[in-house]
Amino acid sequence: MPTVLRTLVLATGLAVGGAAGLAQADTAAANFSPSSNTGTWTFGSTATLGGAFTPFTVSGSSGGIDRWVSNTNPDYTQLPGAGHNGTPNSITNGTVTIGAGQLSLHPGVFGEYSIARFTAPVAGTYSFSASFMGLDFVGRPSGTGTTTDVHLQVNGVSWWGSNVNGFGIPSTVSSGVYNIFLAAGGTIDAAVGYGSGPNPDLFYDSTGVDFNVRLVPLPAGVWAGGATMLAVAGAGIVRRRRHV
Repeated sequence: MPTVLRTLVLATGLAVGGAAGLAQADTAAANFSPSSNTGTWTFGSTATLGGAFTPFTVSGSSGGIDRWVSNTNPDYTQLPGAGHNGTPNSITNGTVTIGAGQLSLHPGVFGEYSIARFTAPVAGTYSFSASFMGLDFVGRPSGTGTTTDVHLQVNGVSWWGSNVNGFGIPSTVSSGVYNIFLAAGGTIDAAVGYGSGPNPDLFYDSTGVDFNVRLVPLPAGVWAGGATMLAVAGAGIVRRRRHV
């Protein structure tokens, strides 16, 4: 096969493969790894909403919850952080209950936002949404539960925001489902800050996050048309070479 035609066919295969790889909804929770914090899904923090992103570098486990945090301090000053319950059962640590398979984000000591970040592996239109819920059943004052501000950001720009106040399902807030075109390397973030109101600091602010992203596949006819165009172009290349 001529080199140029081989390249065109390979390019078509990569494009189709990239779309197929994200044809189903991809979730932050399902991609949480206690051993790696790099790749399409990463967890970290920003000093301000939309600020520079710093990935978490310290991993560990506590009471059955896998965690990524910002430093090795032995107490709450290691926050912000992200946690994940990889077991089939709910786990309660202190005043926090995390459901089976659930992701938790917790803001930091100095107002840092805890972030779950999706980075687009290929250019395309992505569909995304998120739900947030309070995981702390005590709060301050006692009984208020989690009090956080929650956001979706696209390439560091605010897209949607709300507040979580309370515990469990009644505290849940959900974004709409949005579609946006991203270049390869573009980002969508779910962010959790420590909110305001009766508890304007980081304590009692564990927040459950259900964050979903899906690459919207092009219609089958588009792929077929693209493949046909490449095949015709390749045939033309072959004919020209034979007449040289």
